[in-house]
Amino acid sequence: LSVGAVTTATVEGRGWINVRELRLAGDSQPLDARWRADGASYAQTWEVTIPVAAGTHSYDLEAYDFQGNLIATDSIDITSTASNDVSDSLRITEINYNPADPTTLELASLPGLDNDDFEFIEVQNVGTETIELLNVHFLDGIEFTFPAVQLAAGERGVVVQDSAAFGLRYGGSANVLGQFASGRLSNNGEQLTLADAFETVILDFSYGDSDPWPDRADGLGGTLELIDPVGTPTDQ
Repeated sequence: LSVGAVTTATVEGRGWINVRELRLAGDSQPLDARWRADGASYAQTWEVTIPVAAGTHSYDLEAYDFQGNLIATDSIDITSTASNDVSDSLRITEINYNPADPTTLELASLPGLDNDDFEFIEVQNVGTETIELLNVHFLDGIEFTFPAVQLAAGERGVVVQDSAAFGLRYGGSANVLGQFASGRLSNNGEQLTLADAFETVILDFSYGDSDPWPDRADGLGGTLELIDPVGTPTDQ
C-alpha cells in the first residue's frame, strides 16, 4: 500500500464478533476502530487509521478478544514519502504541575475543584512542517495518548487534567488536544517521557520543585516554561 506524502494510513479488514480491540503490535493502546455491517446483521468490517513512517515498513496488527487474549494477527507493507520526524519537531514547552488553589469565584462555578484540576502540559511543533501526533504517548508521568491530530509549524496545543477547569481559568482560546487519561503531575517533581507511535523516545527529562527550579511554579500561580523551544528541556 502506497499512501504518498502523508503520515497516516487507513486500512481495513474483517473480524468476527469476538474481536474487542485492534492494536499495533507492541502497543498496549487500542486503535480507534470503526466497524460497519456491509449488509450483514452485525458489524464485521473494521477500519483503522495508523501512523506510518517515511519509507516502506511492515505494520503488524493484532486482534484481542473480550478477555484480553490475542486471537489473530495480520501485517501490511505501507510506503510513505512524508518527512514527518516528530522527534525533531515536538517539544514540551510549558508544564503547570502545581497550580494555584481555586478562587472563590472558580469554586462557585465548579464546586469541588482542587488545584490539581488546573494542571496542563503544553506542546509545540518547533519544526517547519506539519507533524502528525497520532499515538504519540507518555511513557512516564501522566497517561495520555494523542489522537489523530496535527500541529502546524509553530503551533502549540495543551493536554489538560480537566477541560472544564482549564477553560474556566484560562478561557476557550487554547488548542486543547485532550485530557489526561489518568494520573496527575507530581508536585514534588518527576520524570516525563514522551514517545512516538513506534515507541521511540522523543523527550525524556525531569523537573523539580526546589532550587534551581522557580518557586513561583510550585503552587503560587506560575508555570515552568521552556526558555528555548528549539532546544530540549535538559539544555535549559
